[in-house]
Amino acid sequence: MEILECLDTAETVDSTVVFCFHKDFAEPLRDALFPIVPLITTEAFRFSSVSLQRRKQSVNDIAKFVASSLKKLRAFFGVLGNEVASRRESALALPIVNFDEPVVEHHLRSLAFLDMSFVDERRPVSIRKTIYTCCFKAGEVKAFVNSKGVCFRSPGRALHGSALPIVGGNEAHNLRCKLASKMRFGVPITPGFHYDCSHLNKDEFKGNRLGCHGQETAVHQRRYLNIYPNDFVRVPKKK
Repeated sequence: MEILECLDTAETVDSTVVFCFHKDFAEPLRDALFPIVPLITTEAFRFSSVSLQRRKQSVNDIAKFVASSLKKLRAFFGVLGNEVASRRESALALPIVNFDEPVVEHHLRSLAFLDMSFVDERRPVSIRKTIYTCCFKAGEVKAFVNSKGVCFRSPGRALHGSALPIVGGNEAHNLRCKLASKMRFGVPITPGFHYDCSHLNKDEFKGNRLGCHGQETAVHQRRYLNIYPNDFVRVPKKK
């Protein structure tokens, strides 16, 4: 939670955010940070049980490691940012819980936990293409379709709504909701970006769907829903 609070110090996110941790401490942070920011793990340094002189040397090691990493990451995040911010069929901003496809989550996690030996600018594109291959349905549908037959269409220019409304039982938004509505893999999410969701067979949505902080959102006979990257579910008014 302290890491999340640190991320929340800025009201707006103007640049890419990435965290670097020793591998011994990375595991507990994975679920907390995924898919908000990437996590780089390294064996290059740690401070416990070393002399003051060695700690000073470790600080130098950290500085060199970060500087070296930034050079490699600059092109990577340039491409990643373009992929996340795409308003047309964006594959990398799919909501993890509501899209509910383990294969997609697996590929997205490979972008969240960066192995510096395997960081290159082609990687975000290759992950996007892999998700397209397994989930994108072209033709008249032009949407990502999960195994339950739910279509997730990017809105194009039709950006609207907030991923953090404080109405209708959603007053309990937590810090994770807020950060996940701002960032995906450390890259700012375009305000108002969401997916227009409907059933491939034209069925209506019924029952409950899990929202951005685990709350259940009641859905009664709706042909479509708006679902945001942080998994907030907006139920349109019935006409």
